[in-house]
Amino acid sequence: MKLTLIDFDNKFYNSFDDKNEIKVSLTKGNYYTILIDGVKIGIVGYIGPFERRNLKSGLVQILIKDEFRRKNLLGKIYKKLVFQDHMNCLFASIKENNIISIKAHKKIGFRKINYKLENQLIKSNKLRTGWVRLIKIYK
Repeated sequence: MKLTLIDFDNKFYNSFDDKNEIKVSLTKGNYYTILIDGVKIGIVGYIGPFERRNLKSGLVQILIKDEFRRKNLLGKIYKKLVFQDHMNCLFASIKENNIISIKAHKKIGFRKINYKLENQLIKSNKLRTGWVRLIKIYK
């Protein structure tokens, strides 16, 4: 299996029914089309990067075609993204009721940020109520 991240394909992105689940911002972030063995399977990217405390981080977003979900690709895709963009930290914001996505992120090493910080983000409108923020630091 060959995983490749190529330039963002807006037409491909617009083919997703659930594209409104993420907010692609090409001016505030960096996005790619995900290929597996030359086949387009999704979109991945992040808002950022942000640099703080020796961490180059981004708020990651991902859409994967239904037939490629639950195939243990999430960790590989994120690792490729981090390596390709020379990052060492990813944040993810996920709806509280999206248990499958939360479990998938935790399975690959993401953990929930602390409660105090989460409340600060909500109060400052950087995290919506009903969402959780997860973090993973890459070494």
